[in-house]
Amino acid sequence: MIVGTTGRPLEKTLGEMKSFTSRSLRRLLENSAIESRKEWIIGMMKQAGLGNNNNNDWQLWQQHNQPIELGTPEMFHQKL
Repeated sequence: MIVGTTGRPLEKTLGEMKSFTSRSLRRLLENSAIESRKEWIIGMMKQAGLGNNNNNDWQLWQQHNQPIELGTPEMFHQKL
């Protein structure tokens, strides 16, 4: 994923994106009547969450980030 911000800490932007997407996916899964893997996916995410002290009961994303600064147009295009 390539992300950029202007005047805002990147960690805050990534944290909000992770929180929003995790909650949205959870809500979609729990309310889905047609997802055949629903119980398996929810079970995997709950297991991951219970294994991490930073979460209460659900984890979709890893806790850490490993950003790479794309300082040149060449590097940007390579990663893209």
